[in-house]
Amino acid sequence: AAFTDLFVSGVASSVVLAFSSGSAQNTSNPFQVAVQNNAAPQLLAPSPGLCSDQSVLDGEPVKFYVMQGTRFALELRASDANQNDEVAIAVEAGGGMPGYFTEDLYDPSNTQARSVSYSCGGGSGLVNVPEVLRNKVSRHFVWNPVGWFPPFTFRYFATEANKVSAESSCTVTVSVEVCHRPAFVVSASRPPVYGLASAPVVLKVSAEDLNEEDVITIELAEPSRAGATPGPGFSVGEEVFSSVLGVDGLTRLHKNKVSRQVTLTMPSSPDAPAEACFRVRDNAYACDFEGLVGEDELCVTCTVDPSLVTGSCLTEMRTSPLYKRDFAAVCGDGRMTGGETCDDGNTVSRDGCSSLCALEDGFTIVGGDPSPVNNCGDGLVVAGESCDDRNAFSGDGCYQCQEEPGYRCTDCYDSGGAVFSTCGPAACGDNIVVPPETCDDGN
Repeated sequence: AAFTDLFVSGVASSVVLAFSSGSAQNTSNPFQVAVQNNAAPQLLAPSPGLCSDQSVLDGEPVKFYVMQGTRFALELRASDANQNDEVAIAVEAGGGMPGYFTEDLYDPSNTQARSVSYSCGGGSGLVNVPEVLRNKVSRHFVWNPVGWFPPFTFRYFATEANKVSAESSCTVTVSVEVCHRPAFVVSASRPPVYGLASAPVVLKVSAEDLNEEDVITIELAEPSRAGATPGPGFSVGEEVFSSVLGVDGLTRLHKNKVSRQVTLTMPSSPDAPAEACFRVRDNAYACDFEGLVGEDELCVTCTVDPSLVTGSCLTEMRTSPLYKRDFAAVCGDGRMTGGETCDDGNTVSRDGCSSLCALEDGFTIVGGDPSPVNNCGDGLVVAGESCDDRNAFSGDGCYQCQEEPGYRCTDCYDSGGAVFSTCGPAACGDNIVVPPETCDDGN
């Protein structure tokens, strides 16, 4: 009898099989047992690209906050104690999610030596080639800064991909909330407000924050013109938060929406315009880390016409000096920015530029072009190549990293373990159709 799989519980080092035939009892010679304790893959705590309010993996959602306008790359990791297991990460996400998930990436430093025989390139023998193990895996969720997005969640777990009856890890729920900067609510056209000279002008300044749990405030800012003042009679009313009457009859305040009444006096002279500027700030809610200042400030400037009878007040926006507008790298936009080493306009790996916009082996960047090109002659057969024999000669079966007519190329290893293509004339019976052949059935 042949035993293909024999699983033994405990820590036995050998097994003896007992046989009985009638009253006769016999035992076999001991079988030595290679003990391997099977283990389910284990999820590692997700590694964020930004600050997070991360809870312990105890069944509660793991929550991350990402600032609007920045790139968020969350690394999901898993490992299996058994080196021969192939681990994969599965994701369950609803439709309409921003961003994308990369493919499973295996740790390139997690290798074991594999002995390979070679008989090509003028030599033969055995060589040890590093082989990447597949029991340590990671996958990224990448959200590019396309704007504000409501809070969203997804779930993920790890499983043994190379087993019929695979064990799975626990499932982790990840919650991501996008932090929005507060902003003033202004009309797109912002028509001027007219009034009589020296008369009071009453305006309302409003602001909101898309993060509903934020509390925002409108405060005075420095005027945009040197020496400008709000003028006599200037006053700012108390903050008024938006309120909604609930079905239970109770009034609820929405402190992420606020307004203040502003009173200015129309100037009496064209040489002394009145100006008041405001900024909006939110509290240090967890989403915003230390509290945020709006990108823009709102300035109201009132001037009187030469007739000294009427005047007008204009509202304009200016970039806040307290806010630095940074444009983050966007993988897949065809521009190599931030920490990217390439950007070929997509988020697909194995085409020279990975799904994380990192340059892949066998490719290089030429000039300022963010799309990589293959390194023909380095021995690695990559996308766009059918062979690579590490030379630039024609007539040897591989020219400009393409198989020449009438030749067949296969991968080979040199004595140092480096891979390259070795080519030879195609032969009838090698099971490969190469012109002028019209068929080849292997005999």
